[in-house]
Amino acid sequence: MSHSQLRSYLQATLQKASISRGKIPGLLGYQNISKALRRFDELLNGNISDQELINRLRASNIFSGPELEKALRETAHQQMIDNQEREMTRELRFRRAFVRHGWIETELNGRREPRGMILMAIRRDKMIHLPRTLISANEQLGKIGSYFNALCNDPNSIINSGTIFGDPVRILYRNTFDSCHVYDIQKRRFTGRKSVNWRSDEIKCLYN
Repeated sequence: MSHSQLRSYLQATLQKASISRGKIPGLLGYQNISKALRRFDELLNGNISDQELINRLRASNIFSGPELEKALRETAHQQMIDNQEREMTRELRFRRAFVRHGWIETELNGRREPRGMILMAIRRDKMIHLPRTLISANEQLGKIGSYFNALCNDPNSIINSGTIFGDPVRILYRNTFDSCHVYDIQKRRFTGRKSVNWRSDEIKCLYN
């Protein structure tokens, strides 16, 4: 945020008081000039998380006052709006890239909940790409179930291949961006639905 209200206020204050850049550290009580200027530049660029530096501004006769507080509030508000817009843009991009697919969930020796979306060592072969004939506009969930059943019965399929992440227990059939059907591998049938939170790290792995 190079043109924040806080940046405008600080630069205008320095210009009005005829304060050169080299005098800023001393005014704020810093001895390390280069470090102080680096932190001040980061503040100008929108880093309002440096509370210690902000407190020094508030304690300064040059910068303190209602105008500083107003600039801080407006800058924080604008950052919140910018973050929300960036998040919406990312979601729209992911939605456009979304394709229906199956995702194998595994259970590691029964010690934890089934995990299909491993964060650090994700394997692309855990994803099941569906034939186009099964994902037409007139698709029926029974066809998808029959396809998964055939894969489960095939010893050479990716479902039955060895994996360090444990034994396959479920397949998540993501037919929409926000939710999926749950296929129980042992029961060989769909057992329900679950919602999908695209913001979680596990879900974002699907788009890497």
